[in-house]
Amino acid sequence: MKEYLKLNKIKKSFGETPVLDGIDFTINKNEIVSIIGPSGSGKTTLLRIIARLEKIDAGEITFAKKPKVGMVFQDFNLWPHKTVLENIITAPMLVKKIAKEEAVKEAKEILEKVGLENKAESYPFQLSGGEKQRAAIARALAMKPELLLFDEITSNLDPEMIGDVNKVIRKLAEDGFTLVFVSHDIFFAEEISDKIFFIDKGKIVESGSASNVLLNPTKKRTKQFLARTLNK
Repeated sequence: MKEYLKLNKIKKSFGETPVLDGIDFTINKNEIVSIIGPSGSGKTTLLRIIARLEKIDAGEITFAKKPKVGMVFQDFNLWPHKTVLENIITAPMLVKKIAKEEAVKEAKEILEKVGLENKAESYPFQLSGGEKQRAAIARALAMKPELLLFDEITSNLDPEMIGDVNKVIRKLAEDGFTLVFVSHDIFFAEEISDKIFFIDKGKIVESGSASNVLLNPTKKRTKQFLARTLNK
């Protein structure tokens, strides 16, 4: 697989509190990666650094080419006063200066891809949690990213909604996107991931294939985390 992104010795603190401490992290093109770990371990901060929403204190981030990154947030971040269609077309029109007619055409194609073609004129309050999440994914896709980052996108969803979102994720993988997830849902991570990173106290403790990390972990801390998580 071709290397798409490399993080080398990344450090990040907020005030006197260290959050990431020497992170080495490689993502290959078209790879599906999940980052797991306990609350406060630095997972979301790492994701926001990749998205360039947070600056690093030390280390180096290298992209294979000019990064085209989209991010989907846990709480959807949809504009409540705009329809689903308007949520999707606003950024391409403002940032990329795309004509409204073209933006609408592309948005409708994206809505069909995520199974929301009949929700274009609905407002966020009229959508289920799974539909909101798919609308948020559609909005990210409208900016034509190559790398998509997802922050705990299944945390507010019931199992059936997770299944609907998972179908969309599978389609994105088939379309050649590179996908990175922060997730507390071990079963979701196991099902979708090519590679898993287990992070704790700002350090990557263990990484490898989903089957190796989740089913045959070698590190004591990984085993402890999985035992506590799966026995809840």
